[in-house]
Amino acid sequence: MKKFSIFVTFSILIVLCFSQQETINHNRLLEQFQNAEKIYRTADHYSQLAENDESWQTKTDELFEQALQAFKKIETTSSKNSEDSLLLFVKLRSAYIAFYLNQTQAAKHDYLAAFRLKKKLPDVQDSFLFLPLVYTGGMYYVNHQYDSAYYYYKEAEKIKNNYSDKLSGVQRLYNRLGAMFYENGNYFQAQNYFEKAIALMQTSQQVNEGLLANYRINIASCLVKLEKYEAARKQYQQVLPTGFYANEIFHNLAIIDLHESKFTSALAALQKIKYNNNNKIIQLYYNKAMAWDGLKNEDSTQFYLTKALAENKKRNAQQKNISYGLIMKFYADKAVKNKSFDTALIYYQKALQAFDNNFTSNETKQNPTSFNGVFSYINLFNTLTSKAHTFNLLYQKENNIDYLINALATYKTAFQLADYIEKTYDSDIARLFLGKIKYTAHNEPIEIGLQLFKKTGDKKYLNDSWLLDQGNKASLLSLHALESEGKKLIKNNAELLDQELSLKRNITRLSLQAQQINDQKQLDNTNKQIRDFEIALYQVQEKIKGLPEMKYFTKAKTIPSIESIQQIINDNDALLSFHLSPSHIITFCVRKNTSRYVEFNLTPEVKLTIEKFRKSLQNTTAGHKYDGAADAKKLYQILIKPVLAQLSGIKNLIIIPDDELHYIPFEALQDEQNNYLISHFAIQYIYSASLIQKTSIKGLSDSILSFAPFASAAYQSENSGQLFDRIQYSKEEVNATKGKIFLDTAATKKHFLQYANRYPAIHLATHAQVDNENTDGSFIAFYPDDSDNLLYTKEIYNLQLDSTDLIILSACETGAGQLVKGEGIMSLSRAFAIAGCPNIVASLWNATDKTTAFITRQFYFYLQKGFTKTAALRQAKIDLLQNKKIPPALHTPNHWAHLIYIGDYETTPQNGKTIRILFGLGIILILAFLFFLIKSKLDRS
Repeated sequence: MKKFSIFVTFSILIVLCFSQQETINHNRLLEQFQNAEKIYRTADHYSQLAENDESWQTKTDELFEQALQAFKKIETTSSKNSEDSLLLFVKLRSAYIAFYLNQTQAAKHDYLAAFRLKKKLPDVQDSFLFLPLVYTGGMYYVNHQYDSAYYYYKEAEKIKNNYSDKLSGVQRLYNRLGAMFYENGNYFQAQNYFEKAIALMQTSQQVNEGLLANYRINIASCLVKLEKYEAARKQYQQVLPTGFYANEIFHNLAIIDLHESKFTSALAALQKIKYNNNNKIIQLYYNKAMAWDGLKNEDSTQFYLTKALAENKKRNAQQKNISYGLIMKFYADKAVKNKSFDTALIYYQKALQAFDNNFTSNETKQNPTSFNGVFSYINLFNTLTSKAHTFNLLYQKENNIDYLINALATYKTAFQLADYIEKTYDSDIARLFLGKIKYTAHNEPIEIGLQLFKKTGDKKYLNDSWLLDQGNKASLLSLHALESEGKKLIKNNAELLDQELSLKRNITRLSLQAQQINDQKQLDNTNKQIRDFEIALYQVQEKIKGLPEMKYFTKAKTIPSIESIQQIINDNDALLSFHLSPSHIITFCVRKNTSRYVEFNLTPEVKLTIEKFRKSLQNTTAGHKYDGAADAKKLYQILIKPVLAQLSGIKNLIIIPDDELHYIPFEALQDEQNNYLISHFAIQYIYSASLIQKTSIKGLSDSILSFAPFASAAYQSENSGQLFDRIQYSKEEVNATKGKIFLDTAATKKHFLQYANRYPAIHLATHAQVDNENTDGSFIAFYPDDSDNLLYTKEIYNLQLDSTDLIILSACETGAGQLVKGEGIMSLSRAFAIAGCPNIVASLWNATDKTTAFITRQFYFYLQKGFTKTAALRQAKIDLLQNKKIPPALHTPNHWAHLIYIGDYETTPQNGKTIRILFGLGIILILAFLFFLIKSKLDRS
C-alpha cells in the first residue's frame, strides 16, 4: 500500500484521568506507553520523509515494528490489570501501525477490539475513533465488503457531524464516501464528495500532494463514467506532471481510449504502466485484453484474460470482487458474438455471482431476488439485461418458448433492480442518468412480453409488457409523487423537511447566480457552495428516508396493473398508452372490461410525419395558412384507427404519450371526414399510469389567484434588453376568474411567491420561455419590480403547492421543453407537478392570445356548471370552433389545440348507468305513490 501516516495525538492526561489505581504497576505501564509513543512519533516523522525518499522507508518500517512490539507488550499487561482506558489507546496505536505495515487482518482485529472497549468508556472523546473508523471502512472496502465499509464510514460521519469539518483527516472520509457513491453508480454525488475532500485538504496547513493528486484522479474517473471524456482527459493530464500516480493516470487515459474505440492508442498507454504488487494489475490485464479484442487479435486477447484470472485467483482467492465479474461478463459477451449462447449464459451467471455477494446460484434460470448489500448496481443491471438478451437469442435459434420466458423473467429482475437503485439515489440528476441507462434496454422486454402473450394467450404477459412500459415513463416524477405522499405523514420531524426545503432553495439560488457569473474565480467559489449544500441535502434526505413514516414509501410499488386500471376507469372511458420502439408504435388500449394492444410499423416516414405535424401546429404567424391537415389524417390512421373498434361507446380518452408523441395534441388529429378527434372524445393526458388518480368533480372554486403582468403594455429590460410583448387579451382571461387578480405592475414574482399556496387554483396569463439545451434556464415571466421577475424551473420545483388543485398556464410553451427519452418533456408544467399541483392546463406552443383567452374563459364557464376539467376544456374548444364571431383563420388547430389538460382522472359523482337506474326507481316510486293515492280516494268513495 501507499506509505503514509497521519499523526493522532493521544493525551496522556486523558489516560491519567481514567487510571484510578495509584500503583507501581500502573506507573510502570504509563512509562512503557510513553517510551513506545516516543518510538512511534519518530517513525511517524520518518514516514513523512519516506514519501519522497525511499531510503527512509527501511528505517521507518523498522521503527514502526519496534513500536508495535512495545505496544503489544503493554497490551498484554493492561489486559491482565483491566486497564481499559490505556488498553483502548494501545489497541488504536497497534492497529494503525499494523495498517501502515500492510498487516490488514491484525489492524482490523485491533481496531474492532478498540471499538468494543470504547463502549465501556463513555467519557473518552469519540473523536479518537474518527480516523480508526475511516481506516477500518477502507480495509473492508479493499476486500470488496461494501456493506461493512459503508457502516464504518457512516459511524465516522456521525462523529464528524459533531465537530463540523474540524477533525484531522476529515478529507479522507469524504474521499471514501465518494468512492462508495462511485461504486453504486451515483457519479454526480461521488464527484461532490471528491471535490469536498480536495477543498478541505487545500484549507489545511499542510497539503499532502499525493493525496491531492489521488482525489483529482477520482474526480476524473467520475467524468469518465458520465461520458465526459474530454473533461476527464484534461483532468488527468493536469495531474500527470506532478509525478504522482503516473501508472493510474496512464491506465485511466487508456480506459478513455477504450470507450472511444481507440484501441491502438489504448494499448500504447497500457504498455507504459508498471504496477508493483498492486491489485490494479488485474484490471490492467483485463483492459489489455479489451484492447487486443478491439484489434481482432484473439491470441493476445486470451493471453491477457488468462493472466487477469491468474492474478485475481492469487490476490482474491474465492473472494467475490468486481474485477472478476467484469472478466466473466467479457467472456460472456464474446461468447454471444460467437453465437455460443449456452456458454455465454454460464459466464453471465458467474458475473452475477461476483456482483452480488448474496447470490450463489449456478442455475442460469435463477436471478437475484434481493438487492440488499449490492453496491455495483450498474454492472449488475448491465449483466442482467445482457443475460436476458442472450436467452432471447437462444429462443430465436432453437424456438423453445422456455428461453423466451427466461428472457422476460431476467429482464423483470433487471428493472426491479433499477427501481431499487432509483430509490437509493438522492438527486434528480443521478436518477435521470440512471433513466438513460434503463432506456437503452427497455424495448426488448416489452416486445418479448407481447410475443409471449400472442403465443400463449396468457394475459399475465400482456400485463408484464404494460408494467415494463409504464415503469419507463415519468419514473422520476412518479418517485417525487410517492415521496411527497410519505412526507405528508411526517409530524414529529418537521424540522427535517424545513432543512431540506431550505437547502434546496439555497442550491437553486446559487445555481441561478452561477449562470450569470463571468469571473472564473467567483464561479468556482459559487460552485463550491453549491457542492457543500448538495452534500448537506443528501445527509438530510438520508435522515428523512430513515423515518418510520417513509419506510413504506421507499419500498412501495407504484405502477398499477391493467386490472387495477380497469377497476378505476368508468364504462365510457378508455386509456390509450403509447410505446415507441425503434421499429413499432405499440398502443395499449384499456377499457373497463377489455384490454388489448396493437402494433404499427414505425418507419422513418412516420417519424417525419410526426415532426411535420408538430411544426405546422407551432406556426401561428399572421397570414400563414395552416398546412397540417394531411399529416393530421396520416397520424389518425396510425394512432387512432387501429383501436377505433375498441372505442365504440367511449366518450373520454386518457392518453399516455411516449417520446415524440408528447409534442402532439391528439385533439387535432383528423379522421376521413376531416372531423377533429376532439369532436368525438374529451381528452386528457397523464405522464404515466403510476400517476393516475381518480377523483370526483370538485367544481370551480371562487377563490382563484390570477396574474396578467403584461395586460396593458409591453416591457423591455434595461439590463438584458429582453422584450416581453403586451398580451392584449390576458386581462380578459383573468377577469373570467373569481378571486385575487394581479394585473400589470402588481403581477410580480414577489406577490406570486407570497400567495401561491393559499389558493386552490392559479391562473398565469403571461410569457414563458423554454430553454431546450438547459432546462434550468426555462422560466415564467412576471412584471419586474425591485427584485427579479423570472421564475425558473428549479424555483418551481421548490414551491410547496400541495394546497393547489389546478394551475392554468396559458403562458406560451409551458408544456414544451427538452425531451428526455423515457421520462418525458422537461417542461415548466412538469415542474409544477413536482411542486405538488396535480392538475395543470398547459400550452404546447405560443398561440394567439385571443383564442387562448376565449378558451380559458369558456373553460371556467363549464367548470362552474359542474363539468370535469377534461370535458370543460373540450367544450371550450368546440365552442371556439362553432363561434362565427371568431375568424375562420383562427379555427385551425394551431390556434386552439395548444392548451392541454394533464392531471387527475375526474369522474362525475354518478355515471350514466347509475343515473338511469335511479331515474327508473324514481319513476316507479312516483307511480306507486299515485296508485295508492288514487286507491285511497276510491276506497273512501
